[in-house]
Amino acid sequence: YYGVHVVARYEEELHRGRGVPAAIEETIAHVFGNISTSAVTTASAFYATTLVELKGFAELGWIAGTGVLLSALSMLFLLPAFLLLYDRRRSPELLKGAGELAEPPLKPWMLTLRSAVQNHAVWVILAVSAVGLWGAYMFYSPRHGVAFDNNLLNLQAKNTEAVRYEKKLIETSLSPRAGIFMTGSLHEAERLAQAAKALPTVQRVEWLGDIFPEGGVTPITGQALRRAISGLPEAPLSPPDPARLRAEFERLRKNLEAAENKALGYSQGDKILEVAEAGIQALDGILKKFPEASGDPATRKMLEASYLTPQLADFQSLFFPAVRGMLRAAAAAPPMALDQVPKEIRERFLAPDGTYAVYAFPKVNIWERAQLEIFVAELRQVSAEVTGPPVMFFEILRLVRKDYFKAGFYSALAIFLIFLIEFRSLRYSLLASLPLVIGVFSLFGLMSWLKISFNTANMIALPMILGIGADNGVHILHRFREEGGRTIDFLFKSTGKALLITYLDSVTSFVGLAFANHQGLASLGRIVVIGLTCCTVAGIAFLPAVMSLLVRRRARHRAADAVST
Repeated sequence: YYGVHVVARYEEELHRGRGVPAAIEETIAHVFGNISTSAVTTASAFYATTLVELKGFAELGWIAGTGVLLSALSMLFLLPAFLLLYDRRRSPELLKGAGELAEPPLKPWMLTLRSAVQNHAVWVILAVSAVGLWGAYMFYSPRHGVAFDNNLLNLQAKNTEAVRYEKKLIETSLSPRAGIFMTGSLHEAERLAQAAKALPTVQRVEWLGDIFPEGGVTPITGQALRRAISGLPEAPLSPPDPARLRAEFERLRKNLEAAENKALGYSQGDKILEVAEAGIQALDGILKKFPEASGDPATRKMLEASYLTPQLADFQSLFFPAVRGMLRAAAAAPPMALDQVPKEIRERFLAPDGTYAVYAFPKVNIWERAQLEIFVAELRQVSAEVTGPPVMFFEILRLVRKDYFKAGFYSALAIFLIFLIEFRSLRYSLLASLPLVIGVFSLFGLMSWLKISFNTANMIALPMILGIGADNGVHILHRFREEGGRTIDFLFKSTGKALLITYLDSVTSFVGLAFANHQGLASLGRIVVIGLTCCTVAGIAFLPAVMSLLVRRRARHRAADAVST
């Protein structure tokens, strides 16, 4: 990135006829200040984000800022040495300097840009300013604006199986994300569970007491078992009714499955269900041997009396008492010891250090910010120490919404202060800042128009755009002052080429992200690409047009002074 400016200026000095050593010296003399200011400006924009509360964001800013400074140092001290070593192998004329060399012709787009900023400077300034004002209007307009997407689920890839099933669970109010209360007291865990169950936004509560009460099988299990027992006929059906018998078996199977799914506090559950399944298969075997539509009525009646009725009667007399006895024994089972509870279940509710966990599952859609706020607020009424994914999501969103534009403001302030220190002029500092302001507001306008939202994944984009985009003003104004403010031709030589290459280099790094499956990374890539494009266009069009007017005014003043003298 910074190496582009070093190489571009080095080539310019070679074209001026300087030898390699002299070209290296001139390059270092003129580019050192530009790159140093640019690196410090970009790094400061990143370092400013360390002032926000969100730790991950602050650490990212520190890492990025440090990386920028180290990169700049390597380009300033290592690249010139490498250029000198490499060009020693070239011709002696190049080493000593062979007079001014012919510069390559300007590209058509560069000729068009030069014509525009030199001959139509006012129109260029008005056009670029109009785009910036449009962006500011779109950003501040209540009708438009740039939204902030609070739904963290929207950051994931759209078509992944996990996201699809998460949305299906949300539609059925079966969220897998629960608020978690933790306490070292069983009595306090029970209090938390009962208090959470009373909350309007809580669908269900899970804790150890639901599967392992002190009195034996859980209330849920006992209720399911009693329902299964009540579904059994007290006496064999007489005469046996195949349709009713089949219905009774289906109801029994559902009740047993419910008891098995909800209960872990009674033994023989699997065995009872196996007996029920075997009974249903036996019943099907009996009924299949006696098709309902077989024979004439007289024959059918005779077969029922001689075959079906005795078979069903025998079956009922053996099956129902056996199952009823097993169910009653299960319902009256003694309490299980805690170490008999499966390890996977026990460790979900009780940590090795004796901490109990109580899970409160939401009835509302926690991916909607308003509903998430209500859910978390109600949980905190029960205990301020509640944790879990919903609370984490809530805090992340709160900090991101609070710190997003704060980080941008800190970055912009740091950049402007460095401009003041570097240029020692309010006018030049404002000139260097204007392309950045226009570029950022143009970005906001395009985001509003294209329906691109801010989110927790692209929150680093704004400081990144400010830091990188500020380089345009730094390099252009440094070179303008170096030339004495008399010309802007430098923009169409090494400086302009370096700015274009660095822009393409930066954008290329983020274009791939714009097409990522992860929607959060894709939005980051799109915002950075659009933002850098807006800042670069403003930098190489608006700022040179303003400087073109300054050059004309100074030329008129010099002409007037010459006439007066």
